[in-house]
Amino acid sequence: MIRSRLFPENMMSSFVSRRWTMLVVYATLFGTMAVSGVGQDASFPAPEAEEFSAASGIIIPRRNLYCLPPNESLYRRPDCERENPVEERRVFNLLPIYLADGEVWFAVRVVMGDSDGHYPGKVKAFKPYSEAPGNLLMRLTAESEHWYEVEVHEDTRDTRYVSKVEGHWVRTTFPTLFDGQLIYIGRGAKIFDAPHGKLIEEVAFDYRSGRFRELNGDWMLLAFPSHRPSSGWVKWQDGRQTVIGSIYNRWKIPDRVDQRE
Repeated sequence: MIRSRLFPENMMSSFVSRRWTMLVVYATLFGTMAVSGVGQDASFPAPEAEEFSAASGIIIPRRNLYCLPPNESLYRRPDCERENPVEERRVFNLLPIYLADGEVWFAVRVVMGDSDGHYPGKVKAFKPYSEAPGNLLMRLTAESEHWYEVEVHEDTRDTRYVSKVEGHWVRTTFPTLFDGQLIYIGRGAKIFDAPHGKLIEEVAFDYRSGRFRELNGDWMLLAFPSHRPSSGWVKWQDGRQTVIGSIYNRWKIPDRVDQRE
């Protein structure tokens, strides 16, 4: 039986007993096309029994792709799978993360507005790229036939595993996540005419923001419709440190950011 090392025994027993039952019910009610692996044989190897190759990208809860209709959401994601399938989102409120031996390390509860839901710092060993409400993101480091290896702590870079088969998690990219987002670049941010290009303006007022348009390595193109220049490139990360504000870090900009080359 799969056990959790971070969950109480009685709570984990209940989760395990319902784990595949929930997926079978989901497949029966909604079909197998929306979620990869639902309804398939569950007897796939543990992560330690598979070969992994390096991979990049971001892993997010699949439920994040189930977007609300336009009249209920200010921002419509480009990767929405279907409109407002409430029952499907409920099935995937509890998202397991595994150890190499196949045991459950942590099951993230992501119900919005639920006092039992996950919140930043709830588990000290869990510090993913983003814990913002409704925007849980983990960096992808490697993948095998049945598993993704993900970073569960930004500082220690510890890794764990999430299943490709169960359908709780999906792979995406930073450009997809940032698409259409409002980005804050903060006081004194430098704007360039191209990545590694010429400085074209020094912002003279506080907390300037723009709309995301494109990524090029560590550089991000933003649109400034009500200002001049109308667009420009800024540094959005320095190594692994994010130096812009977005929904994924609660629009928090580091206190000291030097965006000069």
